[in-house]
This record gives sequence, structure tokens and C-alpha cells, in this order.
Amino acid sequence: MRPRRILAVDCGAAHVAAGRFGRAADGGLVLESFATAALPASDAGDDEWVAAVAASLKALGRQARLGGACVLGVPGHLTFAKLVRLPKVSVRQRRKIIRFEARQSLPSSRDDVVWTAAPLPGNGSGQDVALTAIRRPLIAALCSHLREAGFTPTALLPSWFVLRHEAGGPGTPGTEPALVLCIGARSSHLILGEGTRFFMRTFTLGGNAVTQRIAEELSLDGARAESLKREALDGRATLAVDSPERTAVAIAVDEFVRRVGGEMSRSLASLFPEGDDRRPAALCLTGGGSLIPDLPRALAERLQLRVVRWEARLRRRPDGAAVAPPGGADLAALADLDGLARAATSREAAVVNLLPRSWRWEMRIRRWWPGATAAALLVVLALAWAIWQAQANADATNARAAALDGKIETLRGVDRRNRDNLAHLAATNRRIACLQRLVDARSAWNALFADLQERLAQTEDVWLESLRILPPAAGAAPAPGNARADMVGPGGKTEQSATALAAQLELAGYLFDAGNPVGPAGESSRARARNLLAQLRASPFVAGIAAERFDGDQPGLLRFEVRLVLAPETLF
Repeated sequence: MRPRRILAVDCGAAHVAAGRFGRAADGGLVLESFATAALPASDAGDDEWVAAVAASLKALGRQARLGGACVLGVPGHLTFAKLVRLPKVSVRQRRKIIRFEARQSLPSSRDDVVWTAAPLPGNGSGQDVALTAIRRPLIAALCSHLREAGFTPTALLPSWFVLRHEAGGPGTPGTEPALVLCIGARSSHLILGEGTRFFMRTFTLGGNAVTQRIAEELSLDGARAESLKREALDGRATLAVDSPERTAVAIAVDEFVRRVGGEMSRSLASLFPEGDDRRPAALCLTGGGSLIPDLPRALAERLQLRVVRWEARLRRRPDGAAVAPPGGADLAALADLDGLARAATSREAAVVNLLPRSWRWEMRIRRWWPGATAAALLVVLALAWAIWQAQANADATNARAAALDGKIETLRGVDRRNRDNLAHLAATNRRIACLQRLVDARSAWNALFADLQERLAQTEDVWLESLRILPPAAGAAPAPGNARADMVGPGGKTEQSATALAAQLELAGYLFDAGNPVGPAGESSRARARNLLAQLRASPFVAGIAAERFDGDQPGLLRFEVRLVLAPETLF
């Protein structure tokens, strides 16, 4: 369920801004109140910045009556962001790749940072994932100070994600390809949205670079240099044209413009090689650092792009009162707030939320505690009533159970008799199955002898002298020279154990050589012998030939002795 109102708090490197947005009848956002304040210009560390942000927000909360649950935005130089290209793999493999990239890319131990992996629009060949991280101690300190100032963060969204949704920014569904450059106080963000393609880059170059250059030129402190920069750029300075102060500002601005142009040129060259027709036609500028007067013209000349200002398309309140500030840095801050509020209402906000899980659980518990207490009291009362009712039902049930025990005992006797009958029936079925197997075995022997007679008749001029059945224990292992290929096991070893355990049939007889009745058996008799062996091997009742011996000493006769291994699956 979406909240009816959203309080967006943007904590920049040089300013803080807070705005409350309501919802229109069509679900869009409407700005209801807005306040902003500049932070003192200094080179202090993160702890001093956190304290300054909390103090400024506390004053803004009293002034504009803002406070409570809010969506928090932080400057880009405090976060680490990286695009990772993932191949088209399973979800499990994708998680492994993301964890590996996080171990390789995060600037410190993963226990010291809060990091997320947000999927981005992709194509059939893979998907891009945005790795974003922020230092855990910094977030803990910032959330603690903001709660003391009357603001309770429910989500912390990175600056690239806010810029992506700023006034329907690039890479969001239903938007045209766009190239947006947001220049802040200490860092800048470049966002490209082009259908399924998304690109982001953060470089540490912002408006404070102009302030620092002025301070170096004139040997001033940061606060005085920042004031001089604002006066000169806003046109409020009463300095002479050839004064050192105005010259220092011009030098700093010119150097800053050249550095921004260089960074943009390198980014566009890597994104769009020469001749690429997908190159955007316009560059949108936003952020407080983009208010330098000569910056749009210089970027347009260097990049050969149309450069426009990116401003929030705000809606009025239902009463028609306009709440938008007149312009300048305040309007840039309002555009960031608008993007922050839009990003908070997107489906991906929960994925890119950089608040620690412990803080989120604590906020949920605080939000649910009053309702949970009332619900617990109702549960206790409901349980007491349920226990009393259950006791009464149990007494009635015990009385009915005692009356049914007698009837159940009779049914138990019937069940025991049924079980005994089923056991007798199963035993009878087993005996019938055994008898049926004996009948089938007897029929199989008749089929064996009929098949043997048919194959001997096909060979012609052959008669049996003896036929003897050898039990499995009496079957001798065949000689290695007489082993058949299909009786050879893995590695070329004869399967003697299988032959010895199978029943065998020993045949002895003669082949008459009608073409040479008085001489020794010739090649035709031996060919018929080989044919006889082939016929016996082809029999479905024969698993193999364990031994074979031929004697052609008698005139016109070829004596043979063959030991057949019977196929147990066919006979038995």
C-alpha cells in the first residue's frame, strides 16, 4: 500500500532540502511544502557534515513544520556505485557472481558497509546490475542525528537512483533516450537511459572545485571563497572588472568548465564511438553546480549537443497555491527532491534501499508497537475465552467418546478378522505364483528341445549321440581359448563365475560329410559345424557356449561336443 504523503529529505554536500509531497486523484505527486538551507562551507570531515545536516534539518523542521518518517537522499561522494554486466545464467549463478563482484569491488570489508545489487533493464544477452555501497558507521551516525532532529528515515536511496527517476528521468519505463548530468557540490553524476541500455558514472568533480580554486588564488578560507563565488555568479558582486577577485573567479570557472567538458568527452567517446547514430541529441543539466552561466554554452560547443536545463515539472496543490521557489539553486534542490519522491514510490526502491537491516527492523517495530500492543491484548482475551470454551467442549466430547468406545471395540474385532483373512489370502496367492512358475518352466523345456531339433534339422546330416543336463555346480569354467565374445566381461576377463552358476546342456553327436564319405572331414563339414554353433548361439534359450570340441579322425564324420549355457530368464 502506497503512503498518502511522502516526506523527502535530500542531504547534499552543501545544502539540505526537505519537501512533503501528497498524492493527486490520478496517483501523481503534488508538492505541498518545501524548505531548503545551505550548509556552512568548510573542509570538515564526515562527522562534522552529519552534525551540520542534523542541525540544519532541525531548524527547517521547526520553520516549515516538517518531520516524521522520511525518505533520505545522500550525496554521491559518500556512496560507491558500479555497473556489473551479468551473462544470461540461472538465478543461483547470478547471486554467486554478484557476491564475487561485491568482494572484489567494495573499497572496504563488507561488514563495514551496507551494499545492494539493483537489477537494471537488460536485453536477451544478459543483464546489468548496479552495485551500490555506503559506509555503515556513517549511516548509523546520520540516522541517529536525524532521529534526534525529528526525522525518521525509512529508506536511503543513492543519488544515481534518484537522478534516474528525477521528473521521469532516463532509464525509467515510458521515457525517451536521455543523457542527464547532475553536478553537485563535491561530485557529479552522468546518467544515460536508452531503452534496455542504462549507463551511469560518478566522478569527483563538483561546484566546490570552483570554491577551492578561488581560495587557492586569493589565499582565502572556504567560507569566504564560497561567498565570493556565489556573489560573482549571481551577478550581485560589486567588484571591478579587472579586480583580482573577479579574475580569480573567472579563472576558477574556466578551469571547472574545461574539466567538466573533458570528463563528458571521455564518457561519450566510450559510450558512442564515432559514427554511432544512437548518440543523444541533447544533454540535460541539473544540480547546483550546473548553474554556472557559461557551462551550457561551453558544453554545447565541445560536445556538439544541445544542452538544456533539467527542471522539475511540479504540480500545484488543489487550492492552486504555488509552492515552487523562484529559481536558482533552490529550484535545483527542488528538482532533486522531486526525483527522490518519485524514486521512493518505484518498485525498485526496496531493492536499492541502503538503510541497514537492523535500522529498518527497529523502525518497523517502533511503527508497529502501539498496534501490536493492542493486538496482543486482544489476543490474550481471545485466548482466555477460547480456553474456557475449549474446556467446555472437551467435557462434552469426553462423554460422547465414552459412549462410542463400546461400539468401536466391536468394529476392532471385525478389523482383526479381516486382517487375518487378508494374510491367508496373500499366502495362497504366493503359493499359486510358485506353482505357475513350475508349469511355465516345464513348458519352457519342451520349447527348448523343439528349438534344438529344428536347428539341428536346418544344419542337415547331423545326429545326436548324447544329451546331458549339467546342474549349475557341475558346470566347469571354459578354457580361455574357447570363450565367446559375449561371455567376456569388462577388461577382457572371461565371466567364469556367471558360466559356472548357470545350468548347462552338454551335447555330443556327428556331422556326416556326404560329399566325402570315406575320407577325413573337410572344410565343408567344418563350415557346417560353424553354422551349427551360430544356430545354437541364436537360440533364445541359450545364453552362450561354454565349451566346444570337434574331432574329424573318423572317415566321413565330424564328431562334436558342445556345452551350452542355458538362459535362466527364458527357462526358469
